[in-house]
Amino acid sequence: MKPLTMRQISAIVGGKWVKAPADMDQPVLHYALYKGELRQDIGPANLLFAMSLKHWQAGTKNTGIYATTFRDNHSMVLTLQPYIGMAIVERPVTEAEVPQLMVPNAYDALEKLVVATAKDYTGKSIGVTGTVGKSTTRKFIADLLSHIGTTSTTPGNLNSRTSVKIQAMNHDCRQFNVLEIAATGLSYKEPGHGLGGVASLLSLDLAVLTQVDAGQKGWSASRTADIKTRMGVALKPGQPFLVNADIKNIAEVKTDVYRFTKNLVTYGLAADSDYRGQVTDGQLTLFHGENKLTTLSVSGLDTGTISDVIGALAAYDLLGGTMSSAIMAEFSQQCAHTTTRKVMHFEANERHVTIIDDTHNAERLSVKNFIDYAQNYPVGERTRKIFIAGRIINLRQHAYQVHKEVLESLNQAHFDHFYLYGPEIDQVIPVAQPGTFAGYYTTPNQILRAIAAEPHQDLVIFIKGSSRDSTIDSIAPRLAKRLAYTSSDHNHFAMSVVAENEAAYVTIGVGRLLVVLEVLKRLANGKLRLTDQVPIVTDLAAERSVNKVDVRKGTSYWSMN
Repeated sequence: MKPLTMRQISAIVGGKWVKAPADMDQPVLHYALYKGELRQDIGPANLLFAMSLKHWQAGTKNTGIYATTFRDNHSMVLTLQPYIGMAIVERPVTEAEVPQLMVPNAYDALEKLVVATAKDYTGKSIGVTGTVGKSTTRKFIADLLSHIGTTSTTPGNLNSRTSVKIQAMNHDCRQFNVLEIAATGLSYKEPGHGLGGVASLLSLDLAVLTQVDAGQKGWSASRTADIKTRMGVALKPGQPFLVNADIKNIAEVKTDVYRFTKNLVTYGLAADSDYRGQVTDGQLTLFHGENKLTTLSVSGLDTGTISDVIGALAAYDLLGGTMSSAIMAEFSQQCAHTTTRKVMHFEANERHVTIIDDTHNAERLSVKNFIDYAQNYPVGERTRKIFIAGRIINLRQHAYQVHKEVLESLNQAHFDHFYLYGPEIDQVIPVAQPGTFAGYYTTPNQILRAIAAEPHQDLVIFIKGSSRDSTIDSIAPRLAKRLAYTSSDHNHFAMSVVAENEAAYVTIGVGRLLVVLEVLKRLANGKLRLTDQVPIVTDLAAERSVNKVDVRKGTSYWSMN
């Protein structure tokens, strides 16, 4: 298992060298289509696929909002050339010194390389899919396997059929390669192959299914189970398919898995799981059958994440891992810090505000888990819990029903207030329970003003919804930046001497400019000299403008300043 050389790559994909390498036998260590796939730590040893939007769309088959997430990336050959040893291009990038092999269609070249090389990998490949939890479980598995040997894994959540093909080549000759695979990467047929989509090009030593739910692309739970279990087509003979036993339609899932293997292993919190987790006082104990394998802290983790922990530990055990106390202690710390949630703490007018923002992505199950997490989040007696819910995308004909279920969960959750935000979710407003439902909004500024009007108590604000084609991910930074000012009594400013009864609305520094204006007027009328000091007698809210005129109550300033 050696890296391909530039000579071997050109023999596989064809094409014409428009800038030939100095050494045709120089190896390529890594492959990238997107910047996030590039390894900068290895210097100019990456191969970049540069292609047009047209060929990318035709190759990826992306539709809807996903069809415009890419731009012709030939410019990256120049801007990233310190890290690129070779580029497969569709037109010459003359300014770059990178060796360039020109082909009619770079996506076709990518597929030729995958077909020619993917099954030559001699390490162990693990595929992870699921409606929710696949990114977290994949990362947990990779973290654990690093205690056995060298490990490569999908960067971020690049799990499309195209990124899976890239990662199949990016094993970097390591002992393990952990791939995350989206459902859309399993729902089609590769040319010359049957069921399984991109999985039909792979050879897996272990398949992991984290969850199944209805909604994605309008699929039912049954359809989703059918699609996701197709990853089993890639399993080597006799290798296990690890499935979450807590899946609601687990009987259907098992039937679907048996199409590809009889070696089905379950994990989860369910009592009949092969790998069974039991949580007591924040401690997870894992059993395999009647054998206790390990105990570790899962304090602060929600049910979904605990399920991911169990799945990762089960995979680690199946692949020969040892659960020593040192490894488990380290893993517990990694779990505690592995989250897509962004947490902010700040003070706003003598009240403490915590924001927990989980707008990275949203599926029905992840929203439910987050609502449960928010309900159980410990707060003091004078702290208000606020929940802001956005939409779940790609539900199609299931949109109303799924969002209705979300709203019913919010009605039952007993938050002090909950708000609905953004497109599509407004269709279920009639289901909202009066009293706790505080309104529907479409811009971060509207939410800002609504939160500013909340009673003057400490706040914990939970935000959940898909940020794709929505501004819901802008709410948290807007609140952190402007809540102190917007909720302050000082957002009305009056010159206490000149205009005692007139208020001037202060925003983006206007109040300070009014101070400056008054100084200029007095100078022009001879009522003030440049050597006089001007006392500030009215407090002003903290101003964050980069062009601020920073004046504060109780201080004096020379008018010449």
